[in-house]
Amino acid sequence: MKIFKLALLILGLALVLPPVCAQAAEGKELQKEVQTALKHWKKVEAPQAETAARELLGLYREVEADEALPDSTRNLLLRNLRVKLDVLSIQIAEAELAQKKAQKQDEEAKEKKPATVKRPEKAQQAEMAQMGVPGVGAGAGAGRGQISEEAGEQLVEVIQNTIHPESWEQNGGNGTIQFWSPNGHLIIRQTDENHQKIQNLLEQLRRAGS
Repeated sequence: MKIFKLALLILGLALVLPPVCAQAAEGKELQKEVQTALKHWKKVEAPQAETAARELLGLYREVEADEALPDSTRNLLLRNLRVKLDVLSIQIAEAELAQKKAQKQDEEAKEKKPATVKRPEKAQQAEMAQMGVPGVGAGAGAGRGQISEEAGEQLVEVIQNTIHPESWEQNGGNGTIQFWSPNGHLIIRQTDENHQKIQNLLEQLRRAGS
């Protein structure tokens, strides 16, 4: 039986359409029904392509099984149905491909979308405390000396290497960190999650140096 494998594969019908019943149209009545359906589905929008294909596949089966139609008429109807179904199968395949492509682009866009960050003017300022490593002086605070610029740069390096390294600007991310030597503060632009991790790290360093 000549069935459109491509259309069936795309639609997943696999000839599960119901068998032709005794009350189905036959002969000239079936011929008229096919002609009406082909005229109705002459121009098919993408959302209707599957519905049109299902209807025409059903008519195709009926025409194949009909014994009242002359062979020439049956062959002509089958040919016209095949042509239309081939067009619909391509239309459905293109629509599915476009949908998958759009989904993939959306997923890629979400992956590339930068994480929400705090703007520099609203950046969280984390006060520097004494670090228990060589070359680092006391942190800013009442009765304490200013931390050296060298120590501040060391702390910046520690944070960048410890807290989500790939999120920093130098590694292609959006995060920035700067040591402000006049008041011994860090100016940090990062996500809320990484800000919390940095704060925890500074607390650990403060306790280690106390």
